[in-house]
Amino acid sequence: MRGFVANTDHDWLTFLAATGPRELEAMAADPEHPHLATPEVDALLEHAGITDIADAASRATVLAALRQSAERRVAGVVEHKRRGHYADAALLVATCVACDDTDATARWAAALRAQYKRYPALRHALDRAAKTP
Repeated sequence: MRGFVANTDHDWLTFLAATGPRELEAMAADPEHPHLATPEVDALLEHAGITDIADAASRATVLAALRQSAERRVAGVVEHKRRGHYADAALLVATCVACDDTDATARWAAALRAQYKRYPALRHALDRAAKTP
């Protein structure tokens, strides 16, 4: 598999187990345009063995990284005119808000929505994702 360098057989088996057969099929569906699914945040944390972030400083760092990732994803789908991916980007923003229900995060999400006011389809995706439990 291109793009994956295994240090040991264990790494390769772990990779195969983590991706599952459907992901492998999706990756191989179009050799000219490889595709990896975006994993859920919960799955990433579980895979990394993180069950709780009790330290306030660590939690703030993780939330900052999540916000930055969401901002970059939104900017990327807008810049490259990938309307089909608006829902995925909006889900990242909604995940940030769900992980941190403070006023600061709510203001961040509102500012991000306002930044892209000229993109009604993105705003609708953000609104839908915010209402999803």
